[in-house]
Amino acid sequence: MDEYLAMRDPLVPVKMRVNLIIKALDNEILCTHLNQMTYAIVDLSAAPDQLLTSDRPVQFFNLKEPYGLVSMPISPTKLFVAVNEEWTFDKLRRVHPRKIVREVNTYVVSRARRFVWAQDSTWEEFVANTMGTNLEPTPLFPGIGHYEPPPSHVPLADPTKP
Repeated sequence: MDEYLAMRDPLVPVKMRVNLIIKALDNEILCTHLNQMTYAIVDLSAAPDQLLTSDRPVQFFNLKEPYGLVSMPISPTKLFVAVNEEWTFDKLRRVHPRKIVREVNTYVVSRARRFVWAQDSTWEEFVANTMGTNLEPTPLFPGIGHYEPPPSHVPLADPTKP
């Protein structure tokens, strides 16, 4: 069947993956919940450091809980935040902006697979040490990018035996 599909349309596997991703993102339960959350833009310009962003910038934290939230850096000094309960914003306002920036940057960079963006090159060492250290599994091919060859002390096959 794979050979037949490849002859008819070589892009079928790609189209199937894209459709799967679209279906996953178009989850009615999740979208309804997100639309009912309270949103705000948190100004972190008082922090000495700036926010970074990456190819995985969105943080979902305990969405089913009253203190659940969604956050995403939208500029070097602004953080989009959506919460389930208004009091979560009060709690967030009591945290020093420097700590918020540090925690958001660590989260965003540690989940990055390929790209991290910063205002300048002062973040190079942080990115090199942090990037990809907390990757979530890929939805379609969980093992992709994590190939480890077998240990060299374990023979793959004995060429002298049939």
